[in-house]
Amino acid sequence: MNRICTVLVAFFICLCAFSQAPLDTAVVQKDSLAAARKDSLPTLPSRPDSLAVDSLAVDSLFNDSAAVALPPDTLVTDSLLADSLLTDSLQKDSLLKDTIISERPPVIIKIDPLDTIRRAYMHRIEKLALKRDSVANTPAVVELDAYYYRLILPPTLYKKAVHGVLTTRDSCFTDQKTQRIHAIHHALFRAYVQYPWLVQQTEDELSNVGTLRNDITGQSIQNAGKLSEKLVEVDLPTEIVDTVQVQTRRPNFWATSGRGTFNFSQSYSSDNWGGTRSYSGLSTLDLTANFNNQRKILWNNSLNARLGFQNARGDSRRAFRPTDNSLRINSNIGYQAWKKLYYSSDVTMNTKIVPQYNTGTDVCNSDFLSPLDMTVGVGLKLTFSIFKKKFNGTIQMSPVSYQMRYVQRERLATGFGVRPGHQSYHKWGPSLNANASWPLAKNINWSTRFTWNSNLSYTSFQWENNFSFQVSKYINATLHIYPRYDDSNPGAKNKNGRYFFFKESLSMGMNYSF
Repeated sequence: MNRICTVLVAFFICLCAFSQAPLDTAVVQKDSLAAARKDSLPTLPSRPDSLAVDSLAVDSLFNDSAAVALPPDTLVTDSLLADSLLTDSLQKDSLLKDTIISERPPVIIKIDPLDTIRRAYMHRIEKLALKRDSVANTPAVVELDAYYYRLILPPTLYKKAVHGVLTTRDSCFTDQKTQRIHAIHHALFRAYVQYPWLVQQTEDELSNVGTLRNDITGQSIQNAGKLSEKLVEVDLPTEIVDTVQVQTRRPNFWATSGRGTFNFSQSYSSDNWGGTRSYSGLSTLDLTANFNNQRKILWNNSLNARLGFQNARGDSRRAFRPTDNSLRINSNIGYQAWKKLYYSSDVTMNTKIVPQYNTGTDVCNSDFLSPLDMTVGVGLKLTFSIFKKKFNGTIQMSPVSYQMRYVQRERLATGFGVRPGHQSYHKWGPSLNANASWPLAKNINWSTRFTWNSNLSYTSFQWENNFSFQVSKYINATLHIYPRYDDSNPGAKNKNGRYFFFKESLSMGMNYSF
């Protein structure tokens, strides 16, 4: 009897134990393994550290009754890892047909809202600090740079932007220009990642379209019609004024200029200091008239006259005698052959202005048209401008030139190389004329003229130099240096028996240019 009671009590205890089993117990069948894998594991929420810091997530954490069910430490918190472990365990043959898998009750963890707010606030502060540092590294004044064109043009996928961000960092650069390029690449790369739908073209597609320079051609624009045909005709009343006259004037291709000077000097000393008194004066006149039609024709004309007097001490016949006495006329016409080279013809005439007499006598040794030297040459003329276009001049070269000397006073003809009984002679030979000017300083100008003639029997050259010192607008000083050689007159030798002439004068006076 005691045994029967013991068995009944044990059976009753077992029945009570089975009646208190959990309600969520599930029986895993062999044919429903996939359903058991999904339903057997509870849904795992994310950890507090990985919660979003946006306003919605923070507001949801303000509730004091909020609770997050987390699995115990022995469970895997990664859903992907849990799925893989469950799959591996289900694929094994260790599970029997009637194996029972039960869920463990989750562990309830209370989350402190103040701690969550603190974490979100510190995360936001960190982001603001990063933006502040990036703004501090940006220059205050942004200069125009061609590299910024990629940020202004429509969004385009550039290869260099992607390659530059993936291969380099800001710390790798030291110069500002390279850092600026990398900043542009970083901005483009962020646009590619965050807003890919805005990028609708690539760099290759943009290059295939072409550039603006390729669209420019050398052909002129052809209009479909005349502009006058597109204008609307409007009838306007016209009034005819009889006093209005239309005149057509041709451009003036002539350029004229002139310059005249007059210099005078005087000196006196008492009788016990030498007892001399002297007067001298010099006047010059330079006139030019040049023609240039701005095409190929040049015609230059010039007149130069010099007349100077000095009191004649020891001359009983006259009080003054000339010191400078010359008149020169030059005309040159040229046709442009190539740039500064011209086919040209040059005519030069030289003579005296007033008669000159020997000291103390009435014997005249030269006079107007006695002699008259004329040279006509045909050749080439070269114009030049060197030393920063300050030294300008022309060179006339005539391989063959006609030379004529005429003496109006027949008595003086033989003294100038003309045969007795004749008043002129004619020769042929080469000739060379050169003229140049150079402003040496602000108020100092140098002008020079060089001529050379030869007829294979005599030779003549002249080199005239004038240095002009401009003191004021109407006052100047002039230094005249004039060496000459001429063996055409046998009676014009110096005391050394040579045909060399030299003249020098320094004067100061008034000048007027027009």
